[in-house]
Amino acid sequence: KNRPMRKTTFGKKAIFLLFFFATLAASASLNKKRSPPASKDRIGSFIFQNPDEDVFSILPDEELLREWSFEDQIPLKSSLETIDVPILIDIKLVGLSGEIEPQLNIYQKELLPLLKAIEGERIFALNRALSEKNLSRPENHKLVLKKKFSFRIKTAKSSLVDDLYTTISSEKKGGTVGYQIVENLLQEDFNSDQLSFTIYLIYLGNLTFSSYHYEDLLTKPGLNSRCGSKIHAASDRFAWIDLSAASFNYGPIIGEGSVPADSLPSIHNYDLEGNSLKLLDKKDLLVDIAAFIRKTSDFLIAPDLDRSPIPIFDKLVIELQVIHDDSGFEKNGYVFDFEKIKEELSGIPLLNQQEISFKTIYVALSQNQYYSAIFTNSLRTNTLSLAKEQTHISTALYLDSNLVHFWLDHYKHMLSGHRSETSTGEKSVTIYLFHITKMPLLLIDRAHQSVSFPEIVVALQTQREYTQSHPEFQCGERFVTIDQTDATRSVLASLLQSVWGLSPIYQTWNPVRGEVNVDYTWAIGKTPFGSLSDSVKLNFHARYSAVSLPLFSLVNTTITTLIDLLEHFEQYELDVHELLEEGEYLRYVQRWNMLMFKLNEAINFVSLGKFNATYSYVNSMKHDASALIHLSHDASTRSYSYLSCNKAPSSYQTKLWAGPILTLVLVLGGIVYFFEKSFFVSALKKKIQ
Repeated sequence: KNRPMRKTTFGKKAIFLLFFFATLAASASLNKKRSPPASKDRIGSFIFQNPDEDVFSILPDEELLREWSFEDQIPLKSSLETIDVPILIDIKLVGLSGEIEPQLNIYQKELLPLLKAIEGERIFALNRALSEKNLSRPENHKLVLKKKFSFRIKTAKSSLVDDLYTTISSEKKGGTVGYQIVENLLQEDFNSDQLSFTIYLIYLGNLTFSSYHYEDLLTKPGLNSRCGSKIHAASDRFAWIDLSAASFNYGPIIGEGSVPADSLPSIHNYDLEGNSLKLLDKKDLLVDIAAFIRKTSDFLIAPDLDRSPIPIFDKLVIELQVIHDDSGFEKNGYVFDFEKIKEELSGIPLLNQQEISFKTIYVALSQNQYYSAIFTNSLRTNTLSLAKEQTHISTALYLDSNLVHFWLDHYKHMLSGHRSETSTGEKSVTIYLFHITKMPLLLIDRAHQSVSFPEIVVALQTQREYTQSHPEFQCGERFVTIDQTDATRSVLASLLQSVWGLSPIYQTWNPVRGEVNVDYTWAIGKTPFGSLSDSVKLNFHARYSAVSLPLFSLVNTTITTLIDLLEHFEQYELDVHELLEEGEYLRYVQRWNMLMFKLNEAINFVSLGKFNATYSYVNSMKHDASALIHLSHDASTRSYSYLSCNKAPSSYQTKLWAGPILTLVLVLGGIVYFFEKSFFVSALKKKIQ
């Protein structure tokens, strides 16, 4: 009779012993230090081939205990608050190693300490759509990612110095050199397969040439002509500055961001004695070069996001809606080049699963009451005071972009080509291009040809005779105005903001002042951002950042979700391991280590320019983040609030006892009173008797 009971008892003991030894093994595994997982390559292959599946589920328990149960990354929150993104930058000296002038030799030991002092700041998001109250709060702009610059100094081959010297001498026309010539020579020197960005510092002699500068000689001169300089950013990951070329002022006439001629390092700014720099002047030159490299790193190589989060699309539909007031507009000065925009966007290295399609619709204001209402309701009047022989006041109309956005949203179900984004990963951006020829209009919001919103771009073109754009920029001695007849360049820039979250090349976030920092140093040449360039071409700032910035945003969104979860427990002075049961905590640590492994791999791959591998790891992190949140949620449901009292009576305890004590006193008093009254009455009766 007792045998079955003994079997059951033995089975329970066996199960208990198995659990005990498993717990010991888990504890020993939890205490060990982290070592590179032996299954790293197998995990990577699985993630690349099965992007939507959870690799954690295929790992056996023995492997999880052996390779993923270490605790050396605890405390957990501190390992997430700052994540370094390595950015390798090569500084290549061309003609600065004594080839041109023997006494002008920049040594690595002189420049490298200045570059090592450059500390990368966090990556920020401008998020200008926030309210004025929230705009100044640092937490609304700061990402968990931080730039970690690593500089190397190299010397170019003497053959490159000779080629540049010969080419510029022969191609220089009237003090102008086409930057395409120099870019082609440097492209041959630059290895496209290398992992770094490269900044070329060029010096070809102080007295050899008359004054010259670089321009884009292949574009047709527009209303503002071309704005040249001594710096240029190429399509591939390199840029250059020619220390022997001329400098001049360019940028806004009023306000921040103007670039004085002497703000760019130049040999002309320093004294030469017998073709050699004075010692003091050489130190000043090195400091100026280091400052220029710092600015280039922040604005050109590792820019901030325009906003965050930035959704990563699988399918993107870009639709152009031309809203016109002229039935024959295509023959009467319509010059918008949508094909050029398609060509430039095709140069952006998309992820494997991404694809872009385009669509065009033409709408006549006279034939569509909704577009007519949107246009009319969005017009506003600007009053100008003009002082000539006598002061007089004039008025002009302009489109208010926020009103256009409001009315487009109001009538969206009645408009042509309206799309409802129902499928996951699908994104559509519509360009609403108002081509107005029959009425004078100022720029949108009196300052822009196009304005970017997350889901739309609002743009305006008018006829030249109606152009009322006042010059707000200068390039050397010339004033720069905007050609309002062609919004191609501006629309391309707005698309980069709306779809990929690029901030303009002249803007970064200033965390100290709590506002946008403006500097037009790199807003020239091959970039659609700003009014100083007529180019509809993209340099590496746009091509590289269009892929990297959405990935940074995705990493930031995943990590901040976990940080918010941990901070939630901290508010109640609780730690996750205090809430989780032993087996759950082991699984929590394993999931955490898997997430940190994927995060480190993603950061390494993005620094190498391997964007598809980066996305695979970042996308796979969602499984681990979801599991961690689920475990934490289950633990929180088991916790409850309770009131504990100290040995010493508190004021609260005194209040608790006050009621019963008072009641007891009243009852005893009543009893005493009753007996006293009875005794007094009986004594009084005896006395009367």
